[in-house]
Amino acid sequence: YRNFQRAKWVLDQLDKRCNSDEERASVHRHVAMGNSLYILYHFLYTTYVVTNFVGYVLVGRHAWRLYIPLLNSDENFVVSSLAELLLMTSVVTMQQCTDVCPIIYMLQARCHITLLKDRLEKLRSDPGKGHDEHYMDLTKCIKDHRLILEYINALRPVFSGTIFVQFLLIGLVLGISAINVMFFSSFWTGLGTFVFMFDVCMETFPVCYLCNFIADDCQELANCLFQSDWTAADRRYKSTMVHFLHNLQQPIILTAGGVFPISMQTNLSVS
Repeated sequence: YRNFQRAKWVLDQLDKRCNSDEERASVHRHVAMGNSLYILYHFLYTTYVVTNFVGYVLVGRHAWRLYIPLLNSDENFVVSSLAELLLMTSVVTMQQCTDVCPIIYMLQARCHITLLKDRLEKLRSDPGKGHDEHYMDLTKCIKDHRLILEYINALRPVFSGTIFVQFLLIGLVLGISAINVMFFSSFWTGLGTFVFMFDVCMETFPVCYLCNFIADDCQELANCLFQSDWTAADRRYKSTMVHFLHNLQQPIILTAGGVFPISMQTNLSVS
């Protein structure tokens, strides 16, 4: 909880740096993208629950065979099936929030990294500014980079354990599901299992995809700074820029449980 509150505070500080309409529009666009992802995940996960439930009910079996105290599932098939549906809907909704949360937070991180790239490209591009004003612009970019690192570091321990467990289980879950489809499923129950397998893949794929983009963006940050108009700057500006350039060249890499790097290569290996 404290890490989330810290991350939200840092995100507010980064949002305050968005002075132009273009930057604010970019932030709003990424927020809308995060909302769309939540709706998409809700649709996909709800599709699994409904498809699996209907498939098993059509063949006269319980979808999940949950133990419900004080209720005989064989004698009260309809009531117990509806109780299972309610319970699984609640569980899947909680799982959906766990899966979509890292994606939304990493999406906002990439948004501000992209905005920082634009600011670095514009350094010393205004001929009407003096040396002190250009140096102040560089200092603000350094502060933005520190805030982005602080934001990522606040979220590392939050997502590390969850994604580590997902990496460990995804291969096992997909393997057992594939065996179930091949040997024990009818068309409707197999359809529900296929939707489940797709949802399992969606637990880790998007966040790994985003982390790959963030790692590439770090290299682009260094290139943007180096390609800015710094050759005519004073000695103080150049000295600060050299130290800043060294820090920008350090990639932002998240790890799952401190063991696996969160990347597409790891995701493909475990699945």
